[in-house]
Amino acid sequence: MSRTKFNQNGTVSIIGLSIEQYNAISSIVFSAKRCFEEPEENGEYYSNDDFVCSLSPQEKAAMDKADCTI
Repeated sequence: MSRTKFNQNGTVSIIGLSIEQYNAISSIVFSAKRCFEEPEENGEYYSNDDFVCSLSPQEKAAMDKADCTI
């Protein structure tokens, strides 16, 4: 089971992730960063790229088990 901690310095720590959960979260974050680099003038993010993020069956199963409550 993972635990989310909000630190006083404004950062967030997630403790207890499996390697599969970490890899899945990393894949999602880096894909989003690649596709949505800069906001438009209205502050919204748009991309002409397809948002592609493929998770392995193990990563999908691990994310199904993740405690995503805050």
